[in-house]
Amino acid sequence: MAGQIKSSDTKIFSEAFPADAESLVLNSIKDPFGIIDIDFKVRWANRQMAGIFLYQPDEIIGKICFKMFWGVDGPCPDCPLKKAIHTGRSQVEERWIDFVPNQRQWGEVRYHPILSGSGKVVAVAFLIIDITEKRKKAARQKQYRQFLSKKLNQAAGNRHQITLNR
Repeated sequence: MAGQIKSSDTKIFSEAFPADAESLVLNSIKDPFGIIDIDFKVRWANRQMAGIFLYQPDEIIGKICFKMFWGVDGPCPDCPLKKAIHTGRSQVEERWIDFVPNQRQWGEVRYHPILSGSGKVVAVAFLIIDITEKRKKAARQKQYRQFLSKKLNQAAGNRHQITLNR
């Protein structure tokens, strides 16, 4: 259950994760992964996450995410990170991401609230998964369904409208 959020709740975050856990947990995750607190400060990031924005992890730790990553003065109105903080519920979005500089790909970004013992959101863990091939496959399947629908309609003498759906 998400409650009213105070900056003092971020102390719980620091106590729950000792500094030596960073190398074990974060660096073992091969997908871009990071943790941002309720003040939008980057608390942890693995090399893959920092690399998307052409930084090293130590260059982004403690920085405000929306300023560091997007160059804006506040979170976007529809920011899924902000929504995860305020609702206490996980959020998922698909977006174009440069996994490698100048190589845009589709990424599924998952935002998972981290709760204190009292149930308050103290941070959000996020993970980015490359779904480019999945999106390409879905597009090919859609194109194939359209092709089959057209052929079936032609075979039926265009007397019936045949549409293949998922």
